Amino acid sequence: MRARVGLSSTVEPPYPWRRYHHPNGDVYFYHDHLRFITSDDVCDPTVLEYLIEAREEYLQSLGRDPNFHRLPMDYELVISEVSEEAATIRMYSRSAGRAYEWTEERGDFELLVVEIIKC
Repeated sequence: MRARVGLSSTVEPPYPWRRYHHPNGDVYFYHDHLRFITSDDVCDPTVLEYLIEAREEYLQSLGRDPNFHRLPMDYELVISEVSEEAATIRMYSRSAGRAYEWTEERGDFELLVVEIIKC
């Protein structure tokens, strides 16, 4: 099951999630306290459960990495294409203007983007 936005576009997202519209027309959701962005439909309880589980598992694994201190404190998680089996997860830092990827196999950060264009 992959869940993209659109199925419940008229339903308000659960508090404290907020729905945003990107200039390119895409819809995404943001949770300010968790610093969590997703384009998956948080209005669907099953999808929301998958998203929260993916975030928790990812942060637990990441927290055990000895290089965790290298990640800027303002990082935000972007989780998409969530399902029972997998999710795509990225981390971004606005202050550093960089995107990071971490995989359990490698156990290290890899710089993906040198600069994020600020709007």
